[in-house]
Amino acid sequence: QHTTMTKTIILAAGYGTRLHKDIESYLSTHTNQPNDASSNSSDESITTKKEEYTLIQSLQNLSKPLLPLAKKPLISHWLDSLQNSHVCSKDCVYLVTNSQYYEQFLSWARENGIPEENVLDNGTTCNETRKGAIMDLKLILEYMMKPHGRDGDEDLAECYDENKEGLIVLGGDTLFDRRFKLKHVQQEMSHWDLLVLSYQLNQSEKVNEKGIIELGQENKSVSPELCQVRKITKFLEKPSEDETDSRTASPCFYALPRKAHTFLEKYLTLVDERHTNEEESLRQRDAPGHFVKYMVEHANVGALAIEQRFDVGRLDQFFEANNYFVNQERAAEEE
Repeated sequence: QHTTMTKTIILAAGYGTRLHKDIESYLSTHTNQPNDASSNSSDESITTKKEEYTLIQSLQNLSKPLLPLAKKPLISHWLDSLQNSHVCSKDCVYLVTNSQYYEQFLSWARENGIPEENVLDNGTTCNETRKGAIMDLKLILEYMMKPHGRDGDEDLAECYDENKEGLIVLGGDTLFDRRFKLKHVQQEMSHWDLLVLSYQLNQSEKVNEKGIIELGQENKSVSPELCQVRKITKFLEKPSEDETDSRTASPCFYALPRKAHTFLEKYLTLVDERHTNEEESLRQRDAPGHFVKYMVEHANVGALAIEQRFDVGRLDQFFEANNYFVNQERAAEEE
């Protein structure tokens, strides 16, 4: 059965603690930069210290999904991909954030034609009171399953039907290179209970900082000439080096052709039964990889291979991502 209708959820309720520490550290040690001083940044779009300082200064108090990559907010790149691939309309894009950044995302929604009622505030105000990404997903899923819209509107948004509609869930601080095609996800997802993405870590990346997967050997793609999809045999959340030989990681991007809420409820019920310790319970409800691990053990989960993933959790990673997308824009202009 092919999934013809899809809704998209952007998880954007993080506080960017590491990144903002990097920004504060930079700004406290770099002041009064001369206009003609050469920048030390690896970002080729920045040529002077003044440009570098001005850019970093502009990142203060911004949520990570709104960081400018080639002068466009990160999640606006996702919005372009969703529109260009016809995966879903703007009315079917939802976002969950926190109280600190809620107004920023409302402004983004207005500027990009996303209904304001599709932006949900999880009610938290700092990293210490966060609910966890899995609970944020549950919150917005249950909101989507009920009639919703602006007060007084007669035409409320159509409720999400998990028996008929597919769901794409993506981390708002993650982006992939231009070779990634959403149409391949839509093409493959109906053949799995859950489809995730996979990529190979580079030499500098550590497995104990990632969600790591072990894969079967057979390519199970419906279009093997276009993409590679393998069954996940094991998922490990931030394992030690001696736990696995795999260096295949899975980013925060999940496609469920149906029953997304049902699977999530079953997982959270299991968490409640197994973990009475509050700290451990939060850990199981926070990193989405724990939900993927549950799905691997209880359902049919595949991984679609991609070439490159960009994260913006640190300042050097932001520069790397910005440099890539600036160069992509230049190449497109020259064609």
